[in-house]
Amino acid sequence: MFELKRYLKNPILEPIKEHVWESKMVFNPAVAVKDDKIHVIYRARGDDEFKGVLVSRLGLAVFKNDGVTLEKRHEKPVFAPTEWYEPAGCEDPRITKENGLYYLLYTAYSGIGEDSFLKKEVVNVAMASTKDFLKWEKHGLLLPEVDKPEKNGVLFPEKIQGNYVCYYRIEPHIYVAYSKSLDHPVWRGHKKVMSSRPDSWDSEKIGAGAPPIKTELGWLFIYHGVDRRGPLRRQIKTKAGTVDYERTYRLGVMLIDKDDPEKILYRSKGWILEPKESYEKEGMVPNVVFTCGAVVLKDTLFVYYGGADTVVALATCKLPELLEAIKKDKI
Repeated sequence: MFELKRYLKNPILEPIKEHVWESKMVFNPAVAVKDDKIHVIYRARGDDEFKGVLVSRLGLAVFKNDGVTLEKRHEKPVFAPTEWYEPAGCEDPRITKENGLYYLLYTAYSGIGEDSFLKKEVVNVAMASTKDFLKWEKHGLLLPEVDKPEKNGVLFPEKIQGNYVCYYRIEPHIYVAYSKSLDHPVWRGHKKVMSSRPDSWDSEKIGAGAPPIKTELGWLFIYHGVDRRGPLRRQIKTKAGTVDYERTYRLGVMLIDKDDPEKILYRSKGWILEPKESYEKEGMVPNVVFTCGAVVLKDTLFVYYGGADTVVALATCKLPELLEAIKKDKI
């Protein structure tokens, strides 16, 4: 089985107890290249709560172009809840560069039992944009026409047949939608394109990982899959989320047609990363590897991911080797 190789000095980011906004959890990082440096936007939780839930904010760490040498980590969050649709947090960011701007898709969390017209829609995909990762413009909920809770929104990094393309998740499936513009987007053509698979490592639900990466074979799409080994009796609700000792989050890959985001050319039978190390198996939510961002540096794929919803880690592979394994159906 083809597996990513973990960075030997993992984790690369850990909670900082002296920072109240990131004292407990730093995880699920997005990533973008700017000025030849790697900008990692990560989700963080600390001591404060909203209606019994730990509030999520986004922090920024800048790495040198080797992908691993930390140059600067900002002491304060660079993105935080300010709007009516996100009082409980801004979660799980994904970044795509378009038209000179970096677009951030994230999960806006209104909070359990929040009294709003959203009712049960406590999680929705929202969008913001920036030029420098410090000053942001929020554009509101991305998919107001979708009347079910949605998460895991990602934008493709270029138009396909004149349309911007978005993947998002309504549990347990991945959907696609299209818009002619990002300035005032109107998303159309909502359609289910990927589903969980019975009796597999991704049998319970699936969702986007990093935004798709264009390769010679098609769009490389890293996604997460979840399975469970037993009944719900080992599921515990906490301020940090649902701790489920029978559930495991892993990462797999798909290959999407360059001209048709609804056409899956390849889907891995197995995974490319599963929880094995202590920082992936033990933490606020155990047995989790979860990515929101990946970049290609020279010929190496760098996948930044959260371990056990507690730390940020890194795993890599040679992109040509991954593509060759896909061609030979060895994943």
